[in-house]
Amino acid sequence: MMMKTLSTAVLFGSLACAQFAPPAGVSNVSSSDCPTNGGAHIIVARASLEAPGYGIIGSVKDAVLNRVPGSTAEFVTYPATLDDYFNSESDGVLAMKKLINAYTDKCSASLPLVLMGYSQGAQVSADSLVGQQVAAFPDNSSINQPLPASTLSRFAAVVIMGDPSFVTNETFHVGNATRNGLFPRKDVANFNTAGLAARVKSYCDFNDPYCASGNLSTGLPVHLGYVQEYGSQAEDFVVNQIKAFYSNGTSTSSNGTSSSGSGSSTSSNGTSSGGSGSSTTSSTPAAYTGTASTMSAVGKIAPIAVLAGVIALAM
Repeated sequence: MMMKTLSTAVLFGSLACAQFAPPAGVSNVSSSDCPTNGGAHIIVARASLEAPGYGIIGSVKDAVLNRVPGSTAEFVTYPATLDDYFNSESDGVLAMKKLINAYTDKCSASLPLVLMGYSQGAQVSADSLVGQQVAAFPDNSSINQPLPASTLSRFAAVVIMGDPSFVTNETFHVGNATRNGLFPRKDVANFNTAGLAARVKSYCDFNDPYCASGNLSTGLPVHLGYVQEYGSQAEDFVVNQIKAFYSNGTSTSSNGTSSSGSGSSTSSNGTSSGGSGSSTTSSTPAAYTGTASTMSAVGKIAPIAVLAGVIALAM
């Protein structure tokens, strides 16, 4: 009990001093409008502790909007807190699924969807698609099942970065992570069963404390660096998947592999089909080369303490 009380104090004290710098130049315009022909609708879930809006992954969203005319985008409104992570993430799943269902009810099936999520928002995105079936989370029958096949077929691409529910046997993994995340997904095969694996890229690198259970004091820059490290690659992947959706009536070919693009998807045997978006398979992690983040020095320290508290409370 004393440990939980102390951890709670750490959580709230750290949250009080955490200060995130907003991503420079990211548009926070949110619209539920249907895209025009040739475009896509992008739904984005921000990372923990980021201000309401698109957050750091919003720059990838903006790049896609600039390259794919007629596209629209909206962000998920949810708490994105760490002190009540389980409820916050679950609220995010409910909110994202509501946006997805509203879109599929309103817009033509010929107009594709794209999901993007960072950190907690990455787990929100994954759980929204294939169900919240992850370690340490209590069973929640309202959000633990995949979306219907008719809805999943509407997605051209999914980009998730720093997902706490990451597992190392994901065939759509990009990066050099060698350990599971804090809340590993119980059955990643759901992505394959749902026919989604070829349309997803999950970015996770070695020592990330959230998606790869890395070192709390040294791994945060890794967790915050995915847009810097992989943003252009993710952008290319999404753009090419949207083009493939319109070319084929779907975003994947008949054998389940991506039809084109530098951010190529994985084949049915789990190997990369090629391109700069291929998954790293080396047993020796390469050195991280990305720039950390736009967070203030105080903000970098605070989430480490918050994360430690979350882990203590979950044990």
